[in-house]
Amino acid sequence: MSARIKTWSAIIPLKPPGQRKTRLAGRFSAAPRDVLAQKMFLHVAAVLRAVPDMAEIFLLSDAPLPSWEKNWILDQGRGLNAELSAAARACRAPHVLVIHADLPLLTLADVLALTQGGTGAAIAPDRHRRGTNAVALRDAPNFHFAFGENSFERHLTLATSPMRVVTRAGLALDVDTPADFDLAFPPLPLVLGAGVGAGVTECGAAEALQSQAMPDLAHHHLL
Repeated sequence: MSARIKTWSAIIPLKPPGQRKTRLAGRFSAAPRDVLAQKMFLHVAAVLRAVPDMAEIFLLSDAPLPSWEKNWILDQGRGLNAELSAAARACRAPHVLVIHADLPLLTLADVLALTQGGTGAAIAPDRHRRGTNAVALRDAPNFHFAFGENSFERHLTLATSPMRVVTRAGLALDVDTPADFDLAFPPLPLVLGAGVGAGVTECGAAEALQSQAMPDLAHHHLL
């Protein structure tokens, strides 16, 4: 039996430590924000590993993570869109998925809806339908990345052919603001080992976050 041909590469951008999730600064200090961002990244990467057609998964950042040192692309500080264009050209697989790292509700079905749901390019907006949380590209070198303010509309406008819009809860809820955090991690009594977000409400919560794993979201009644 011949081996399955894997046709997708994935790129996950991640900001440097200290610059992650700054809109949560009113609730968490830099250390727990960094921990939260890293744990969400590892969750997204774990989901991508389960995709049958996924050949490689790259972290795009200014430095590798201690837990992710192999497939790493250096962010050279040219801006996210320029960095993504360069990273997409470097991927070996013919199709490229760019997906944000802050999607704690992401499931395998969500990713497959992007990569296997039809032909052509696909895009996943955020829950406000203003930002873009993922794009699945079958012709990545010619795609114009336009992440930033109102990126969902800009991507649709700049695309050379119609993009298939994929709206799913796991793709739509990115954690940027306290309201996003509360939707992703409903308050629960703090129990050691219960998961990131459970009962964590103060800026001095680094130790609690570091001691906990990504939450079992099924127990949070979100899946």
